[in-house]
Amino acid sequence: MLQSLTAKHSVQFPSTGFDFGGTNSLEEVGQAFAAVNITGHRWVGSGNSNCFPYKKGVYARLENTVACRDGLKSGCEFIDKGYAWTLDYESSIAREIKLGLDGVITNYPRNALAALKQEDVARIARSAGPKDSPWTRIKTTT
Repeated sequence: MLQSLTAKHSVQFPSTGFDFGGTNSLEEVGQAFAAVNITGHRWVGSGNSNCFPYKKGVYARLENTVACRDGLKSGCEFIDKGYAWTLDYESSIAREIKLGLDGVITNYPRNALAALKQEDVARIARSAGPKDSPWTRIKTTT
């Protein structure tokens, strides 16, 4: 698959990311990446809905995503970045940022900006800008 992608779209490939997230187990996500030989630019998203963001073990999956990405768990080294969806409340967005996720999807960007202004969040995260690479982790110091 990647050979076909790069042959036809080599100019765009450096800007292409991959996500087999959703509600599948992290093991299944890893198998999907391996099956199509994707070895980089891998994002894993977890979520449910903005009404019930922590339903059905979503928070535990987000914790596992961060632990896998950071090399604290074996068997899931395929995660390059993790994000949560769909978080609309400022408190939910702040909670996930403090968990260590790389991003959130929201219907209310102003709530994400408000979360980033919270003192305990502002020390560890910032809004990405146009010069930031989606493939490089933004690391902050506390």
